[in-house]
Amino acid sequence: MIDRLEATLEKYNSLTEAFENVTEENNKVTLLKDIITREDTILIKEGQNLKFDLNGHIIDSYRSDALFINNGTFEITDESDEQTGKITGQLKTVIENHNSLTVSGGYFYISSSYSGKDNNTKIIYNTEKQVLVIDSIINNVPLPAFYL
Repeated sequence: MIDRLEATLEKYNSLTEAFENVTEENNKVTLLKDIITREDTILIKEGQNLKFDLNGHIIDSYRSDALFINNGTFEITDESDEQTGKITGQLKTVIENHNSLTVSGGYFYISSSYSGKDNNTKIIYNTEKQVLVIDSIINNVPLPAFYL
């Protein structure tokens, strides 16, 4: 089990499964262990309000497109004492934001060995002047990270 919905403490086998079970009353997903993933892009739906706590763990993702596509209200945090939560890997984009995104914790890194079609990697791709709040973020990317 890798994820937990905070209110129910229910556990899930994948990020996608945990994110799909978010409700208005139960909107926080907490990562329970480090994971390596090649799963489909995780969609935060329009009208969905979701908080994702890295909880000091690492997501190592290998995707040719975005790991997260946000059409709702999405917050990424790291509420662990150590503040060592990371999203890393060979990705084109970590988060493609189409609505409201808050980053209040976490380390984000895209490997320079990404081998996509255009090598136009982004940590956050913020479309059409959407709401983007960054309280803290560590970025160690050799290419431009933010496209606003």
